[in-house]
Amino acid sequence: LFCRNFGPMAVRSSRFGWLVLAAPCLGLAWCSCFLTALRQPSRRTLRQVWPWEAGAGGAQAAEAYDLWKEEFPVAAAKGQMMGDPCDRSTIEGRFSGLCSIVGANVALEMVRKEPVLLLWSTASVEGSWRYLKSLEDSDSSVVLEAVQANPRLLTVPVIEYERTSPSLDSLASSAAFFDKLRFLGPLGPFIGISGGFIAFLVIARLTTNALSPVLQALTAQ
Repeated sequence: LFCRNFGPMAVRSSRFGWLVLAAPCLGLAWCSCFLTALRQPSRRTLRQVWPWEAGAGGAQAAEAYDLWKEEFPVAAAKGQMMGDPCDRSTIEGRFSGLCSIVGANVALEMVRKEPVLLLWSTASVEGSWRYLKSLEDSDSSVVLEAVQANPRLLTVPVIEYERTSPSLDSLASSAAFFDKLRFLGPLGPFIGISGGFIAFLVIARLTTNALSPVLQALTAQ
């Protein structure tokens, strides 16, 4: 009777006993993987964490780093500049931060114009962006267009903006002006300002010469 009642139970227990033994092992392995993932650094780019999800973003981050590296080869080789880290992961992390502010495509366009933008931390760039946005109407896109034209607007510290209190219109106008002179190279703004000043002097001189006889005639009367 004992064998009849407990025999099948013993067979079933022996048949599934390996599950009882394997369950704790699987649980320990899962916990180990979970704790290892928690210990990984949090500031990592999408391409480093999930390579299959990075897609074009990873390619854009790599292109941004290459543009920056071409502009600052010595800093790229050393991995730091003036004591601040600028290794590949740091630069790509700053590009990711810029993407979160203006979008990936606009961010890459800005880096193509001004690779120096990636020397500033995400916190600094975001602070300048928020200050400029505070000057903008809620339904306007002036700030985005201005920083697209002149990305260096995001390298100006908030404390400097607060000290000088520039108007958004003046910043947008100067950004558009400098962007049109970008094809002249790094000296474009200097050439443009100097040329404009010289043109003003020439026009003023010609105007004075043209009006001189009229003024003399009026004075003689």
